[in-house]
Amino acid sequence: ALLLSSYCLDKNIESMFSLWKDIITDVRLEDSERLTQLIQLSAAEMAQSITYNGHRYSMLKASSSLSRSAHLKEKTSGLSQITFMKQLAEMQNHEELLGRLKKLADVLFNRTPMRCSLNATPNFMQSATNSLDSFLHQLPVSEASSNSKQVALFHNS
Repeated sequence: ALLLSSYCLDKNIESMFSLWKDIITDVRLEDSERLTQLIQLSAAEMAQSITYNGHRYSMLKASSSLSRSAHLKEKTSGLSQITFMKQLAEMQNHEELLGRLKKLADVLFNRTPMRCSLNATPNFMQSATNSLDSFLHQLPVSEASSNSKQVALFHNS
């Protein structure tokens, strides 16, 4: 599951949903060179954070064997993630990764399985609901989400 969240004043709801539409529908996953730069930059930033966050990383690693959630947290935000990003940065070709990211985007940014929660003042709820409805109808409906339950990017063991 993917959780997206935002807040706005009542008068800005159209702009908020317009921003979300742009973020979701304008996904461009064609530039392998740009992806390589982003991965290398992210990997370098993570590696540099080890000194400053060493205690945090050691605590994540130590607790990773205690529960499944702690293991997952370490895999996604601990030393394992830094190692994984370093391996991605060292890859020569990211075309396969781009293909997998495209499949993932088709599944994640699809209105069919999407669930929404909307909080608004009672006086504004109808208008907010209409804006949400309009936003949802602008999102793509993809066959990918109905045909696949999982999209594996890479196995991070």
